[in-house]
Amino acid sequence: MPPEAQQFNQYTQPVKLAAAELQLTALVSQWAREVQHEPPALDAGLTYACRSLALRMKMQGGRQVGAISNAEIQTELVRFGVADSAVRTQMVAGTFASSIGDEMRGTIREELARGRYTHFGVGVARALFPPVTYAALVLSRRPIAIDPFPKWIATGERVALSGRLLEGLNKPTVYVNPPSGHVYEALLDVAPDGAFHTTIFFGYGAGLHRIEVSGVGSSGPEIAALMPVQVGNTEPAAEATPVAPENSEDEARQLVFAQINRERVEAGLSPVQVSPALERVAQSHAEEMRRMGYVAHRSPTTGMASDRATAAGIRWSRITENVAVNQSALSAHAGLMDSPAHRTNVLDGAVRFIGIGVAFSDRGSGQRAVFLVENYVSLQHHE
Repeated sequence: MPPEAQQFNQYTQPVKLAAAELQLTALVSQWAREVQHEPPALDAGLTYACRSLALRMKMQGGRQVGAISNAEIQTELVRFGVADSAVRTQMVAGTFASSIGDEMRGTIREELARGRYTHFGVGVARALFPPVTYAALVLSRRPIAIDPFPKWIATGERVALSGRLLEGLNKPTVYVNPPSGHVYEALLDVAPDGAFHTTIFFGYGAGLHRIEVSGVGSSGPEIAALMPVQVGNTEPAAEATPVAPENSEDEARQLVFAQINRERVEAGLSPVQVSPALERVAQSHAEEMRRMGYVAHRSPTTGMASDRATAAGIRWSRITENVAVNQSALSAHAGLMDSPAHRTNVLDGAVRFIGIGVAFSDRGSGQRAVFLVENYVSLQHHE
C-alpha cells in the first residue's frame, strides 16, 4: 500500500495488480462490452482506495460488509487523492475468490450500462482463517482533467488551481467554502478550449476548506471535482459517525426538514416552511430518479426544477434544487452540505419555502439507497 497522497490527483502512474485484482479488472472490461460501452479506465488512486477498503473489511472480520458507510468510503478516496464526487461502490466477501465476480456482476453490469463512468479501481484482500476473500470495486465519473492540488496548505498561502472540463461539460465554476461557512466563487480565467485557471487565497483562517469545481452539461449543473483541503495546523476533523437509516420515507422527510432548519438558524437565517405543492414536485422527481436509476437536475421527462414547478402551477420568483443519493436521507443531506454550491442553496436567505422528496431503493447490494430531492423557492403566491 503506498503512503497517503499529499496532493489530489497525485497517483497518475499505472498500478501493479495482484492476480485476483487482474481477474476482476478483466471482468469489468468484459461486462462493459456486454452492455456495448467502452470499459472505464483503471485508476491508481481509486485502486489504492479500494485496497484500503478491502483491508478494512478484512480487519473488521464479522462486521457486515454493507455497514461501511459512504462517509468512510469518501475518507479513503480523499486519503489517496481522489477528487471524484460521483462514485458507485460495490463491496463483497466470499469464501472463494472465484465467486466474487459472480456476486458483483449483476450490480456492476447494470451500472456500466448507464455509460456514465469513466474510471474504476479494484482492491482484494484475503483472510486465511477463516478463509474469506474481500473485494472492493469503485466506479467513478471524472468529467475533468485537473492538475495536482495540495491537500494541506499553510494559512495565508496562494495556490494555483487549473484544469479543463470534459465529458460534455462547460461553463466551469469554482466554489470555496472556508471554515466560516461563507461560500464564495473564485474568479476564473477560461481559455477558448475550456481550460480554466485561478489562484485561491487561503487567508480566511485555519481549518477545513472545501473546493468544488462544477460545470453544466445536458443533465444540468454537475460537480466535477470536490477537494477538502486542510489549512493551517488545526487537527483534521474526525470521521463522521454513520447515520442510522430512517424507517420510512415520511420520517426521512421530517428529519431532513428539521436538520435544514437547524442549519439555517445556526447561520442566522429564518427557517423555511413546507410548500405541499412543491413537496409533491420534489417527491415525484425523487421517485423518477429511483425508477430510472439516475441522479441529476434535468429529468428526461419533466425538464429542470423550474419546469416541474411551473407545470405544477407554482408561481415562483426564485427556485433552486439539490439532488443526492446515499445510504440514508440525513447522510445524503450531509453530503450536500459538504458541497459548497449545494450548501449555498440550503443557506440562501432569499428562499422561504421548501419541498423535500425521498425515495428508498435496494440497489441489489443488500444496502438501501436513498434518493433525496430538496427544492427551495420564494413564491409569488403561497397556496
